Amino acid sequence: MAYAYQARSKAGQIETGFLEAASLAAARQQLKGRGLFPLSVTEHRSMVRNVARRSGRVSKNDLMMMTTQLSIMQKSGTDLAESLKSVARQVTNKRLAEAMRQVVRDIEDGKSFSVALGSQAEVFGEAYVSGIAAGEASGTLGQVLSRLTVLLRNEVRLVNTIRGIITYPAILMLVAFFVINALVFFVLPQFAKVFEDLGKVPPPTTQFLLSFGAFVSGNLLAVAVGVVLTIVGLVVMSRTQWFRSWLDRSLLNMPGIGKATRTLLAGRTFRLIGTMIQSGVPLLDAVCLSRRSVRNSEYTRLFDEIETQLTKGNGLSTALSTVDFLPDGLAQMISTAEASGDLGSVMEIVGEHYEDEAERHVRELSKVLEPLIIVLMGGIVSVVVMSVILPLLDMSSTTGA
Repeated sequence: MAYAYQARSKAGQIETGFLEAASLAAARQQLKGRGLFPLSVTEHRSMVRNVARRSGRVSKNDLMMMTTQLSIMQKSGTDLAESLKSVARQVTNKRLAEAMRQVVRDIEDGKSFSVALGSQAEVFGEAYVSGIAAGEASGTLGQVLSRLTVLLRNEVRLVNTIRGIITYPAILMLVAFFVINALVFFVLPQFAKVFEDLGKVPPPTTQFLLSFGAFVSGNLLAVAVGVVLTIVGLVVMSRTQWFRSWLDRSLLNMPGIGKATRTLLAGRTFRLIGTMIQSGVPLLDAVCLSRRSVRNSEYTRLFDEIETQLTKGNGLSTALSTVDFLPDGLAQMISTAEASGDLGSVMEIVGEHYEDEAERHVRELSKVLEPLIIVLMGGIVSVVVMSVILPLLDMSSTTGA
C-alpha cells in the first residue's frame, strides 16, 4: 500500500515523498528507521484508476511532451493551475488528459501539486511524483520540471534509437519467414505430383521439404496444439523465479549482448537516481523509487544491498563494489563523488555517459548481427530455392533427352 508522508529530519529539514508499506503503523516505523520524525502520513490511491485503464496507456513520449510544455509555462510565470489546464487541453492521450484534469480539481480544492500528483501515481510514476514533491518543498519546482524534461527526453531518444536499430533485422527475418513458408507449402507441393507422374525420386533436400510440408499439412491441428502448448509452457516458465534469475544473469554476462545490457541498465538507473537527488529527493528514497524502473533480478539484489548499506550509514560505493556486473570504474567514480559531496551531479553525468555508451554498443552489435542474419536467412532461402530449381533442371534435362 502506498503512503504520502511529510517528515522532519534530524537536521530539522522537512522532507516529503511516498513509500510502500503494509500498514500506516509500518509506514511510520519505516520513516523512524530512516531517522525521520513523521509529521503526517496518509494513504493515497489513484482516483482515476478505472478511467485510466479504459483510456489506454501513457507513453514516455506523452509524459515528456506534457512535462516540456509545463516547464516552459512555469518559466514564463504562468499560474500552475492555469498551466495544467492549458496543457491538459492540448494533450491527445485521454488517460493523461483525465489525470491532469483531476490534478487541477485537487489543486483547486486546496491540495498541493505533489499531493494531487500522488493520487495519480499510477499515471505519472512514483519517481516523477517524488521529484515534484521535493522541488515543491524546496521552492525549485521550475528546475525540477526542467530536469525531468531532460531525463524523459533522453529516455525517449534512447528507446527510439534502439527500436530503430532492431527494426531492419526484424523485418528481414519476417520477410524471409514468409518466403520460406510460401515455397515450402505452396510451390514445392506442385512438384510432388510431377515427380510421381514421371516416376522419379526428388533430390534429398527437396524430398525432406516435401515430407516436412506434407506432415504439417496433414497434422495441422496437432501441430497448432503443439505450438500453443510450447508457447504456454515458455510463458509459464518465464514467470518462475529461477528462469528469470537465469535469464537476467545471462543478459548481463552473455558475450556481445552483456556489455550493451550492463551499460544500458547502469545508465538508466544512475541517471534517474542522480536526477532525483538533484531535485531534492533523499538518497535512500531515490534508491527505493529507482528500483521499480529496473526489472532485472540482479539489480533488485543490488538495490537491496544498497538500502542495507545506506541504513547502516555506509556509502553508496560500498554496495556497488560488491557486484561484478557494473561497468568498470563505476564504483570508484561514485566513491569520489561521495567524498566531494556532489553525488547527484556526478551520478547524472555518469548515467548520461553510460546511456551514450549503451547506444554505441547496440549500434556496434547491430553492425555485426545484420550481416550474420542476412547470411543465415540467405542460406536458408537459397537451400529452399535450390530445392525448387534443381527439380526443374532435372525435369528439363529429362524432357530434352
